[in-house]
Amino acid sequence: MDTVLEILSRKIGNLLHSEAQITKNDRATVLIFPNLTGGRSLRLESIPGEDLKLALRKTSRFYERESGALERLLRDIEKYAAGQIVLLDYTARSGEESNLDRIASATDAAVTNLDGLIDLCIHCNLIHSDALADLLAAGGTLNVHFWDSRKDFYYKLKGRELVKESVSDK
Repeated sequence: MDTVLEILSRKIGNLLHSEAQITKNDRATVLIFPNLTGGRSLRLESIPGEDLKLALRKTSRFYERESGALERLLRDIEKYAAGQIVLLDYTARSGEESNLDRIASATDAAVTNLDGLIDLCIHCNLIHSDALADLLAAGGTLNVHFWDSRKDFYYKLKGRELVKESVSDK
């Protein structure tokens, strides 16, 4: 493992209070940081000559191997670990999850009505307004994920009212 990855592994581990599980093969080195609260693990992949690939949950984000980008990577992970940013995805009533997620600030994710939720989804390019309205009307949910999965919640419609419920209530 190269020096940059060793430093990142230590710094990320400190931010997440989790020790990296390291997998190496001929092509890549992968650092997986288990989520001790039961949520999905964080995954950092390094392929020589390519950008670093970070998956907080589903969608990969790419960071160049230069100091400004590496500082941004650490800042993004720090905000996620601190609960300042969250990941949004959605689930159909059938239980089928979206195959992507989007980052939003935790403050922006605390909406109080359907219009606010639609604006949030459009702003972060998760799902179009008509598709979201159809998803919720059919019994689907818009999910909000924190690194500390005990804080996770989702939005759904009860009648015409948008309600926020804890994942532990699901």
